[in-house]
Amino acid sequence: VLFLYPFLLLPDATSPKKKGMINMKRKISKVLTYKRGNLWAYRFESAPVDGKRKWITKSGFKNQSEAYEAGMAFTQYKQTGKSFTPSNISVSDYMDYWIDNYCKVNLKANTASTYKKKIDLYIKPAIGSYYLKDIEPSLLQELINNLFNTGMSRNSLGNVKGILTKSFAYAKTTARFINDDPSATIPLPRAKAEVKTKKKIRVVWTDEQLDTVFKTFAQGHIYHMPLLLAYRCGMRLGEIFGLMWDDIDFDKGILSINRQVQNHNDKWYLENPKYDSFRTIELDDITLSELKRLYEHEKECEQYYNEYYNYIYCETLEDDSKRLTYEPAGESMHMVLVRDDGSWIQPRTMMHCFNVIHHKLGFTELDFHSLRHTHASNLLAKGADVKYVQERLGHKNIATTLDIYAHVTETMRERNKDILN
Repeated sequence: VLFLYPFLLLPDATSPKKKGMINMKRKISKVLTYKRGNLWAYRFESAPVDGKRKWITKSGFKNQSEAYEAGMAFTQYKQTGKSFTPSNISVSDYMDYWIDNYCKVNLKANTASTYKKKIDLYIKPAIGSYYLKDIEPSLLQELINNLFNTGMSRNSLGNVKGILTKSFAYAKTTARFINDDPSATIPLPRAKAEVKTKKKIRVVWTDEQLDTVFKTFAQGHIYHMPLLLAYRCGMRLGEIFGLMWDDIDFDKGILSINRQVQNHNDKWYLENPKYDSFRTIELDDITLSELKRLYEHEKECEQYYNEYYNYIYCETLEDDSKRLTYEPAGESMHMVLVRDDGSWIQPRTMMHCFNVIHHKLGFTELDFHSLRHTHASNLLAKGADVKYVQERLGHKNIATTLDIYAHVTETMRERNKDILN
């Protein structure tokens, strides 16, 4: 050993470098930091193998303190039998690593894709440039609190926290990039905590705006039916574009919401409705009539195009996720929103629709979701029961409905006052 490492011979106590090395030996038994050229290294003795002494060494550190931090591998080795080196990987790069090495291997494709979207939207912009090893619980708590103050729902907030908890636990226990898990103790804000910033203002469409938009996209236009179902049924975007003809009972005048469509890695998948809000709703006379007309029109188009008609299928993958495809695989899907040639109309088409609404019609404050909001607001204002509206929209509980549509309560209060009198 002395022949291989002559710098260990009789260190000069007056030399700062040698003196630092001696102190390090006293602090952690058998752990040394030393300089190799312009860089630093650590070295410690591991368990013997076949009766022979074994050493773990690593060099390439910029300074002695960095080598010392890595030298804490000795403690980790004694506990687990594996050497541990704090990683200099960034949070952004680590999240990509976690998605590739854990999520894509162990989770459904659409779940992994959903995680990646939330990471790209909320986690990377906030802490992506930090070193993974430098993340403290207070930083993660600040991230959660800031999202809460933007008005993010408690459910979405819980999803982001779940991603942080799972990814940092993996970084500690499996990837061994960090020694401590900073996400283990962070809580969600209290359910009744006050939001410091205002939530997005919910817009109710005026009769004039509705009249203008439905004249612009009249019956027969590919944007007409999505707009109609959002306004007259209060359906979500993904629910509307996942609607199939089997979901509609023309005799009873009802529509069942059994799924939604979601995009993952530029592929469209069928999933349960948001919050698993399966429900059956009544159709008003106008909506029922227009759906009947569209059904007959699509039947005529199918006969006209004959062998050139496009059929849509649902392919069940190995992870049980259900992906839409034009290839003849799996179950045939009779989607409501298709073009004359049978090709499926994707939800993204509504981006162009609202580009027209914003820039040509001048209604810049309107968005697709506000049609659902308008549907519920009008029902409540005209006397519909709150429980009925809750079930129609698919809210998890009635408190959500009352909170979102609190602006209607003054109208309801006056009406109830008349009933009281």
